[in-house]
Amino acid sequence: MHKPEQPDLDLRTSALITELRDEQRYPCTVTLVVVQSSNNPEPFPAHILEISRSGLRLRAGHALAPGREITVSFVNARKNTVIECEARYCQSLADGKYEIGAKITGVATTPVID
Repeated sequence: MHKPEQPDLDLRTSALITELRDEQRYPCTVTLVVVQSSNNPEPFPAHILEISRSGLRLRAGHALAPGREITVSFVNARKNTVIECEARYCQSLADGKYEIGAKITGVATTPVID
């Protein structure tokens, strides 16, 4: 009796992980932000790679320990935005940068004054 082919385990795992996500993630590849950590008074630049209602995925030149509180700030044409977060993971990348996952704990916006 012929057994049907089994899908690659990695594909099944990826699909399962995707289905377990609570919210849709939206890619953001060029958004430059300033990150300030509770343990480092010097802000540093980062890029938002993905955003959802409850979290961010950032790429930065600095590592952040999980549990660290951070503030992500940026300005667009109409408003200043400050996002309070908690770092959930930090993964070292081959190019010396870091990928940081952060849970959003608060958001504040103010209009840009001309």
